[in-house]
Amino acid sequence: MTDLMKKILRRHAPLAVMMATLSAAAFFLFWNLGHYSFWDDEPNTAMAAKGLVRHGDTVAWVGDGNLAARDSGLSLDDQLRERMTPPLASWLTAASFLAFGETLWSARLPHAALGLLTVALLLHWARQCGGTRRMVLVALLVIGNVSFWLYFRQCRYYALCNFFTLATAWSWWHWRGRRRDAATLTMALLGLMLSSPVTYVAMGVALATDWLLWRRRDFSWRQLFALAVPQVIGLLWLWWFWNPWSTGVKDQHFGPGAPENDFVDVLTLFYWHIRDLNRCEFYAALPVLAALALAWRARQTWIYRAVLAALLMMLMVAKFSTQFRAVTNVADVRFDSHLIPLLLLVEAGGIALLCRRRQWLALPLAALVAFTNLGNCGWWLPEGARSTTLQFARELLSPPAIDPFTPTAAWLRDHVPAGETVYVVPNVHAYPLMFSAPKPIYTWQFEPRFRAKEKFKNLDARLFKGGPPPDYLVAFGPRHLAVLSQEIKRYCSAPTHYELVAKVDVFWMDLFRPEMFWRTFKPVTGYDRDRDVVFIFKRRSVD
Repeated sequence: MTDLMKKILRRHAPLAVMMATLSAAAFFLFWNLGHYSFWDDEPNTAMAAKGLVRHGDTVAWVGDGNLAARDSGLSLDDQLRERMTPPLASWLTAASFLAFGETLWSARLPHAALGLLTVALLLHWARQCGGTRRMVLVALLVIGNVSFWLYFRQCRYYALCNFFTLATAWSWWHWRGRRRDAATLTMALLGLMLSSPVTYVAMGVALATDWLLWRRRDFSWRQLFALAVPQVIGLLWLWWFWNPWSTGVKDQHFGPGAPENDFVDVLTLFYWHIRDLNRCEFYAALPVLAALALAWRARQTWIYRAVLAALLMMLMVAKFSTQFRAVTNVADVRFDSHLIPLLLLVEAGGIALLCRRRQWLALPLAALVAFTNLGNCGWWLPEGARSTTLQFARELLSPPAIDPFTPTAAWLRDHVPAGETVYVVPNVHAYPLMFSAPKPIYTWQFEPRFRAKEKFKNLDARLFKGGPPPDYLVAFGPRHLAVLSQEIKRYCSAPTHYELVAKVDVFWMDLFRPEMFWRTFKPVTGYDRDRDVVFIFKRRSVD
C-alpha cells in the first residue's frame, strides 16, 4: 500500500504543484485588478486600443472629442496614429475592449491572463531541468516574487515581453533542429518583435553570444537562414507600417540640446540595472551569487549561460532605452521585467546547489528567499528587511488610498460638463483622467511651437498652450501648482481669473506604480491636507 501511495504521489505531484501555483497566481494576478486607475504609461496602450476600436488603427482620436497626444504628439505620425510602441499590446487590449467593454479591468485582463501562461511554462521548464523538486522551488520563488505579479497587472507590453522572452529562451534551449522547433522559436521571436524592439534586440544579442561562446553546432547554416528570413520580413513589415521615425521623434526627442549617454554613462546605467533589479526584487542577489560560485564544480553551465544572457540584455537596455543618466539616479527597471522568469530559474538552481547534500533545507531556504527580502540583503536597503509578499497580499485584500487619479476623475465626472476644457499639470497625468473621465476636453497638450508642424496645423486651437484659456485647471501637488501658476501667466494673453473649487483629499503622487522603489503598500498618512493634495480651479469671468 505504501509503494502504491508513493507511485500515485510521484505521478501526480507535478500536476498538484502546477494547479496549486496557478491558483495562487490567479489571486495575485486578478484580485482587484481594476481597482487602481492607470498610472502614467498605461494610457499609452489603452488609448491606442481605443483608437483601434473606433478607427481600425491606433488613431489618437479616442472619442468625446479628445486627442491623446502625450508629449506634444511625440508618438504620432502625419495621420495622428500612434507609431512609437509596436502594436501587439494594443491589439490585445482592443480585443478585450470589444469583448468586455472599455474598463480598467478589461484593459489589464489579457496581460494578467498571460501571467498564467508564463507561470505554466516556467514550471514546466523547471520540471524538465530538475524534476519535481526543482519545480517546487521555482513555484515558491514565483509565488513570492511581487515584481513578477505587478508587471503582469499592467496594461502595457511588459506581460508580452515576459512571456515571449521565456518562450524564446525555452525554444532555444530545446532546439533539436526539428520543424516544430523552428516554428516555436520563430513565433516567439516575432512576438517579442511586436512587443518591444529594445527587448527584441537585446534577446538577439544574447542568443548570438550564446551561439558563439557555446558553439551550438546543432544549428546548421540552412536552419539559421530559415530562422532569419521570417525575422527580416517581420522587421520590414514593422518598419513599413510601424516606423517610429515617421513621427519625427528623432528630431523632437533627440534633437539639439537633448542629453546624451556616453560610454561611461552606459556603463553606469548598466551597473544601476544590476543594483536596482535586486532592490526591486526582480531577483535575489545571494542565491544568484551562490549559483555562480557553485555551478562550475557541479558542471551546470546553463547557469552561466543564463546569467550572461541576462547581463547582456541589461546592457542592451542601458544602451538603447531612452533613459539618460544625467537626469536620473536609478535605472528604469520596468524595461527589464522580462528577465524575472529567467532569473528565478537561476535562483532555484543556486538554492539546489547550496542544499545538494542536505535536500531537506532547500524548501525552507527557498521560502525564506521567496517571502522575505533577506536574499536581496534587505537589511541594507532603504526599505529594510520585510516580507514584500505579505504586504502585497494585504494590499490586494484591502487596497490603501494611494491612487490620486480615481478620486480626481470622480470629481471631474461629477462637476465638469461634457465639452468643457481641462488642463492638467503635469501633462502626463491627463491621460489616466482622460480614460476614467472622458467627457471633458483635455486641452493645452501641445507646446506653442508645434502649431507650425504640418501634421498638427488643423487641430483645435484649444489643444495648444496659448490657445483659449481652459475652463478648469488640475494641479497634482504643490510643485506642479507653482508650474501651473507660471504657465497661466505666460500663456493667457488676456487677464484670466481662476478660483480654487476643490482640494481632492488624497496624497498627490502615484504610489501604485510597478517599480518597487516608487511604490508603497500602505496608506499614506501625515501629509499636509492643505498642500500635498490635488488642486482644482475653475475659470471665472473677469468684469
